[in-house]
Amino acid sequence: MPYQANKMDEIDNMIKRHAGGAVLLSGHSNTVPLILNYLIGEEKYRVLDDGDYGNIIIVSVTERGKNAKVVWLRY
Repeated sequence: MPYQANKMDEIDNMIKRHAGGAVLLSGHSNTVPLILNYLIGEEKYRVLDDGDYGNIIIVSVTERGKNAKVVWLRY
């Protein structure tokens, strides 16, 4: 399902719709950190380099901004 990365209400709706499940989001170097920071509730991650394609980021979150866990993998 397409989404707009700058519309955080869409991200919130995805979390609600798939509570207890898994969601795969793919994005660009400037949208992934925006969504990641929104999910964890802090400004921790910066825009990625345009040529950086080796990231898989797993975020476990039950409530946005609270007790989120981030695992950053590279391949």
